[in-house]
Amino acid sequence: MKNLILIALSSLLLITCCPTKQACDDSEKVLKIKVFQLNDVYEIDGIEHGNYGNLARVATLINQAKADTSNARVISVLSGDFLSPSIYNTLGYPGGTPKIDDKVNGRQMIETFNSMGLDYVAFGNHEFDLKSVTAIQNRILESEFTWLNANLRYRAADSTIQSFKVTANGKAADMPGWTTDTIRYKGQQILMGLTGLTLDFNGKPDYLIYEDHIAAGRKAMKALRGTDIQLAITHLSKEEDIDFARSVKGMEAIFGGHEHVNYALHANGTPVYKADANARTIYVHDLLWHPRCQKLEIISHLLEVTPEIEKDPKVAAVIGRWTTHQDTSLINMGYQPYDTIFYTQTPLDATEEGIRHQQTNMGRIITDATRGYAPGADAAIINSGSIRLDSYLSGYINELDILKTLPYGGTVVMTRMPGETLLMALTTSETQNQAKGSYLQYSGDISNDPAKGWLLNGQAIKADSTYQIASTYYLMKYGDDNLQFLTDVPWESLPDANAQGLKNDLRDITIASMKAEYQKP
Repeated sequence: MKNLILIALSSLLLITCCPTKQACDDSEKVLKIKVFQLNDVYEIDGIEHGNYGNLARVATLINQAKADTSNARVISVLSGDFLSPSIYNTLGYPGGTPKIDDKVNGRQMIETFNSMGLDYVAFGNHEFDLKSVTAIQNRILESEFTWLNANLRYRAADSTIQSFKVTANGKAADMPGWTTDTIRYKGQQILMGLTGLTLDFNGKPDYLIYEDHIAAGRKAMKALRGTDIQLAITHLSKEEDIDFARSVKGMEAIFGGHEHVNYALHANGTPVYKADANARTIYVHDLLWHPRCQKLEIISHLLEVTPEIEKDPKVAAVIGRWTTHQDTSLINMGYQPYDTIFYTQTPLDATEEGIRHQQTNMGRIITDATRGYAPGADAAIINSGSIRLDSYLSGYINELDILKTLPYGGTVVMTRMPGETLLMALTTSETQNQAKGSYLQYSGDISNDPAKGWLLNGQAIKADSTYQIASTYYLMKYGDDNLQFLTDVPWESLPDANAQGLKNDLRDITIASMKAEYQKP
């Protein structure tokens, strides 16, 4: 029976069973596997104007580890969410199949990860933002890394149930749910088993077929019997990872994603790790295998990816080509990506951790702009999921920052909303959706007083009154978590442009509003 030791650095100390030195004193024979873990990566060139992240820096760290001969093997894993969302996926791609795969659709991510030698990935829910199975399948076949998927399949146009396809030995094959990686080093051999699992999620496309991740994980563990180490690459919620660790016995580490915020914990003796999104941080794990006593030790630390780390030239060149495509495309669309539109010393919070769970200053700027665009609007509400930057903005802010914040734009509509419905939406957001990460952002006209309740311009919102509320087509057409009742509210489209010629697009509207407020320091 294998035991596990885990030591997590960076202000975290997690220890499970520690074998005595006398019981396992074979340090000279220890086989070391170094694992680089990323999750939820949407930006190839970093965030906060390059102060954090950038996959060329991550590539440098991986290459340095590969040059270290004390490492028996260096592998890199990505725990889902990287094909989308991104501003790139609103940009055209010459030569792509019209209406099916004619946007960039994650090509920039595939080429960048290919160039840095990524090893293993699992699906995230946002891979399925792409509009067609064909586009997703094309990205998979373009990948030079291994996709692992134990619990997702799809229904094809002919109604047959299909597995996603990969290229194996020059031929198409079903995407594996698990795999065995054979590692040889100085006369030793170790078999490492890996599987990939994805959560069930709201809004998944009709064609996608989900198998319970715990049942699929048990199948994977059964198939991986005989391997020395079993690892899971998951895109599950924190609670699901914990439940998975408790329910699927024997998994020795879970490399997770989905939450965008780093943590490390134990569940039933199994360590679970997640790094910060966009490679702001990455986890680096040393897996130390003691062959004589068949024990695994994991030493892990969370590493911040900053400009002190040099960029790998090969990967930087790939990123540079895609950045040029981005900038040229945006200029052709009428934007000036690097024109300054705002300045602030106070960081604007567009992080997932912030804006999905509470009102933030960035949400206020966007909703105030939304209200200002709609003549006669009393206030504005938008779903926080339309804000995708997952970062802070401070100092000089340019158009590109807002385009990345609101990559999908969205048209503004006007509603005649009963006060009862408005109160229900705001209360639901506060009491139910705050924990779920679906908090509504609202304009500055709205406030919540502990003694007086919800107010509009300082006056109590009345259930029997009707209010002119500006919102987005998406929210009023489709609703959001626990807010489906909003789809019953009458609304009308606003013109494609207002009297001043400003386009009805949340990106353009926010940029114009920030420009109007811009004061040079």
